[in-house]
Amino acid sequence: DVNNGHRLPTWVSISSSCLDVRSHGYLTTKKKIPSPGELYECVAVDCFVSNARVPEIAPRVKFGQEFNSHSMGKTWKSPDIFIVSISVPTEAPNFGKSSDDGPGATVVGYFKMKEETRTILRRITAAGYDLSADSSDAEVDVQKRLTNGVRLWERYCQEAPSDPSFQARFKLIPLGNLEELGCPGYISKYNGKPVLIKRNQVTGFFNDFPSLNCMEFDISLHPFPYLFKQGMAYMKDYYDRTVWTFGFVIEGR
Repeated sequence: DVNNGHRLPTWVSISSSCLDVRSHGYLTTKKKIPSPGELYECVAVDCFVSNARVPEIAPRVKFGQEFNSHSMGKTWKSPDIFIVSISVPTEAPNFGKSSDDGPGATVVGYFKMKEETRTILRRITAAGYDLSADSSDAEVDVQKRLTNGVRLWERYCQEAPSDPSFQARFKLIPLGNLEELGCPGYISKYNGKPVLIKRNQVTGFFNDFPSLNCMEFDISLHPFPYLFKQGMAYMKDYYDRTVWTFGFVIEGR
């Protein structure tokens, strides 16, 4: 789209299979596989520029009909709506001078729980549920089962609001067309590699909004190292030709 001669960012929801995640038995095999599925679907995206990071997006927006809750009488903590914002610095850093904020672009994704995820949550959080007797996934390839992922996500939603160490298990997987743009090797070598957002209240900000049936994780890339921010400043000149894919996972331990 073009407005007054400027290109506007656009987005499309894609399958998570384009991103590699740890396989079942990864600690032994060290193998990664295409993601077997996503727990939420992206239904809206905002993108804006600002002179400083904008925190806590959820209370600032009005959710439309596409976010209508289907979880009356829910027995689980996982929210119907999950928001992820990524604040990216756009100014070249000053060598030897750190900055945890400043001018940048922010991308906000609004995710709605998939019905398949809700069905699994309803089963595994039901009164009298017995994990040892659950054979629901017995006929499914062990590498394609979603139940363990849903179980980990539910645990994250239960514990992250009050446990910074659990919040720090949140991972960002960025994947862009960097080689096509001729990006330097020190940037492109990290393409598609998971980044653990482990610095609570510095690079990662978790918020729970029970009244909205919503949780939010805000990622700030402003405090990242000098070379990273130099790379982001380099990318600024190519935003109109850059295609980014973002994935988010919880690290299992």
